[in-house]
Amino acid sequence: MIAYKELFDKNIRISLKTAASVLSAYPASAGVFMRLGESLAKAEQRRIRNNTDGVEVPPMMIISTTDECNLTCKGCYACERGKSHHAGLTSSRASEILTEASELGVGVVLLAGGEPLLSHGWLDSMAQHQEMAGLVFTNGTLLDEARRDWFARNRHSIPILSREGGETVTDSRRGDGVYAKVETAMAELRSAGVPFGLSVTVTVENINDILTDSFAAEYVRKGCRLFVFVEYVPVMAGTDSLMLTKADKLHLTQFAIDAGNRH
Repeated sequence: MIAYKELFDKNIRISLKTAASVLSAYPASAGVFMRLGESLAKAEQRRIRNNTDGVEVPPMMIISTTDECNLTCKGCYACERGKSHHAGLTSSRASEILTEASELGVGVVLLAGGEPLLSHGWLDSMAQHQEMAGLVFTNGTLLDEARRDWFARNRHSIPILSREGGETVTDSRRGDGVYAKVETAMAELRSAGVPFGLSVTVTVENINDILTDSFAAEYVRKGCRLFVFVEYVPVMAGTDSLMLTKADKLHLTQFAIDAGNRH
């Protein structure tokens, strides 16, 4: 456990040292991440002190902000789990949780869903915690002007747009027209000077298409500055065949390492 935490902390430090250059096309964001590096270094020291006292604190916290979503993607765990019909946490409680996490030494917050852009309480709370890096995983179809302005004001948080690769494979899982909507969202984010990332669920069907330099280069040109590759985990009956093989997983790991060394 300790070895994994130390490795995670090391990778965070490396990522933040390169963030300014990676975000050079977005000067306002580069400055924010340079300052954020100091905050995350302090968070690491808090974790070390807590560990000395016998309290294990992870560097990153993942929050399922809501089970609400405007899409019904095939194989989505939120869809398969169904709606809870419970009221979400209040904005004040969400803020308290983030404050507690920050005080313990959590440095990175990943907001997931459902669709986190439907969870205004968590977004409002994240805006109050500029000392933590926020990654907001969104399907990208709700990134209207108001939400783009939110990310422009809160540059410690970066939208991570989800897709499966090309138009055919993306729309087959997420719904007709979703690919085009995400393309529009990316263009408008870039025009507004807001950096974004891309999250791709990797399956045996798309691995050879997305683990290429040309795929990465295409999205870098569109303004993407962060890539997240997620291994497909089956939650629907009959989809086990989409899982990566052991060789596929090694290929994915090596591709990420090689890409990191080149850039």
